Amino acid sequence: MRGLAKAEKLMRERPEEARNALRSFFEKTDEAVFDAALKSNLPAYPASPRIDPVGIERNLDFSEATEGKRPQLSVEELYTNKFVDAAEK
Repeated sequence: MRGLAKAEKLMRERPEEARNALRSFFEKTDEAVFDAALKSNLPAYPASPRIDPVGIERNLDFSEATEGKRPQLSVEELYTNKFVDAAEK
């Protein structure tokens, strides 16, 4: 979890350094395509791996709206932040 949090922070605070770290995993990808994909995806990376229960609730609402039924699980049953909490200590 600490590694994930560090990676997300790097993506947001030092995108050029993150780009250089990622580039070797996409060696066959054209440079311009790689840069465009990275640039367009950077905003999608969260600032923290902490899960927000509001987001879970929105996903349940979306499921109900698109599939006509809501999963029979509470928000609390669907996620935990205990690993994030442990990593932040």
